[in-house]
Amino acid sequence: MARGKETELSNHFRKTLEKLGHYAYKIPDDTSSRFKIARPFDMVASIDGRACAIEFKWRKTPESINQNSLSPNQRAALEKFEASGGLALVGLFVKVGRGDLRLLIWRYSDFKERGRVLAREQVKEPYIAYYGRENVFDASQTAKRLLDLENGF
Repeated sequence: MARGKETELSNHFRKTLEKLGHYAYKIPDDTSSRFKIARPFDMVASIDGRACAIEFKWRKTPESINQNSLSPNQRAALEKFEASGGLALVGLFVKVGRGDLRLLIWRYSDFKERGRVLAREQVKEPYIAYYGRENVFDASQTAKRLLDLENGF
């Protein structure tokens, strides 16, 4: 179910990006059972003309997240993407309380340098709110957070 929830929320975030005038493509999950193809990340996007790659994770409750939460393939792909001048991001969909689902998102290099984000820190992090009835993320928070990430904040 975790993979399903992550995929569902990734698609809702893609739609939010598109509503803001950005291009976004959710890379489909590999559904084959025999030969799994390692995906480099979950989504590619063009945000105000800048190439962007995002790897998403989902947690039912706040819990520590670190580099080991990403596969070696994902870490390598995000590093190469960032080194080439793209904006590489790590997003965490986390349910903080009843009806309180958030998207925390960091630049990959900041996430890597930080080492880990503890569960108690996740409650205090800047986030993008999710509105479950409408299946959308807050557009103004999304635009502001992406601008902050673009500018290195």
